[in-house]
Amino acid sequence: MATLTELWSSSVDMGERSRRTTISAALHQSGLYGRVARRKPLLCKRHMTAHLEFAKKATKGLSDHEKQDSLV
Repeated sequence: MATLTELWSSSVDMGERSRRTTISAALHQSGLYGRVARRKPLLCKRHMTAHLEFAKKATKGLSDHEKQDSLV
């Protein structure tokens, strides 16, 4: 994937002088935006332990069949 600056410089090299805003507008119309999705943070040890404790308490007293149904 090329950056906006790379696209602009390649258009200048090809002799098609255009503004960066024009290139940016064309990319936006095509549905391309300069955004990167945030990474989901990994669970720390404390959160994993708390989640496991919650799951154990929530399934306490259930039969094996009921536990399997609650996982789906």
